[in-house]
Amino acid sequence: MEGARVPAVWVCSACGSRRAGPASVEATELTITPIDPSPGTGGSHATTPGALLAFAGEIYQRRPERALQVAIPASDFRFGERLSPETSRWAERAVASIAALLMGEECLLGQD
Repeated sequence: MEGARVPAVWVCSACGSRRAGPASVEATELTITPIDPSPGTGGSHATTPGALLAFAGEIYQRRPERALQVAIPASDFRFGERLSPETSRWAERAVASIAALLMGEECLLGQD
């Protein structure tokens, strides 16, 4: 895949106001924001999207043309097999918003 073009990377994260640590992002509504490569600490569960992007750039010697983080509001981080009803609704909205952006349409950010 040498020289392959990487048009975009999307990082989707469940985010709540009580999370702690270097990857913490507070979200009370669906947000989609650009990611810039940034230095970070190593670790499998304690890194930022920017650090992940920088690390991938070092490994593959190229970066995507566009990198975006989708922050999906969540409030229940207990282990389980299903999302909470509220988080499930936000996740569906995130999928619809990503699809709309990919097709060049207006997305559903923050709309009820």
